[in-house]
Amino acid sequence: MERTRTTTARRSRSAPWCNWCWRASRPGIAQWIQETIASIVQTGYSRSITGRSRDLFDANTNTSWGWRKVRQGVNFQVQSLASDLTQLAILTTHQAIRREGIDAHLLLNVHDQLALEFRGLSNSEMSQIVRHCMVQRVPEEFERRFGLPVGVRLNIDINIGERWS
Repeated sequence: MERTRTTTARRSRSAPWCNWCWRASRPGIAQWIQETIASIVQTGYSRSITGRSRDLFDANTNTSWGWRKVRQGVNFQVQSLASDLTQLAILTTHQAIRREGIDAHLLLNVHDQLALEFRGLSNSEMSQIVRHCMVQRVPEEFERRFGLPVGVRLNIDINIGERWS
């Protein structure tokens, strides 16, 4: 009987993630944050580029509670987009597995990580399918659904082992 293998895929982490270094390399970020803060304070809610919204009553820049709400609103937009991309990764990977008739199952999703169990394919074949879905298909599907290009390359790390833990 063939043993079941597990693969995990997640977005790559780039170092260093210190705030000043990251912002310095992306000059548009500071402007986006300021515009987002102004919008949250003015409207009382935050809206992601995919249409999700979060009410942020009492968001202001005058009190610590108000700043907390503002920070939540800025973070909401980033985390919402990451969540949408992860959901599309789950859908496109599942569709590819079913379309190809592969004996594989999604075991779990934790933040930006997918854990799949598979058999009947070599490690490199399964890695190629998962990489294609997450790097190629997710941006295509995102643009098709939301009318927006992802705008950056989605890099992933793939690890394969006997267990997902």
